[in-house]
Amino acid sequence: MNKTLTNILKSLEGKTINEMYLFLRDTLSLNLKETKKIINLKTGINIITFDDLEFSPHPLGDGIMSSGRINDKKYSIISGSRFYSTGEGLNYEVYNDGMEEPEGWLDEEGVTELLLNLY
Repeated sequence: MNKTLTNILKSLEGKTINEMYLFLRDTLSLNLKETKKIINLKTGINIITFDDLEFSPHPLGDGIMSSGRINDKKYSIISGSRFYSTGEGLNYEVYNDGMEEPEGWLDEEGVTELLLNLY
């Protein structure tokens, strides 16, 4: 392992997955692929971000949806005019087991940050 990577991994000590992601992306200006690779090296976890989601038609027929589990917490992401969003694929509504109410009108980064909070 090179010295730069070793220093990056040391700088992640004590940070949550979300804090690691934001530090690597915002402070070090790494791209998504590099960020995910370094988080995996540090934690052994292959994180799920918006880019990993697979959407299918929503059962109501108006919109799209994706769902899954992270650490035994179920998440659901939907987009469409009947939900807390302005239209299919423009922004998103997210709900997970730890929320009382869904959070809406999120962009792709907002969805990723809520997913990373599940780790």
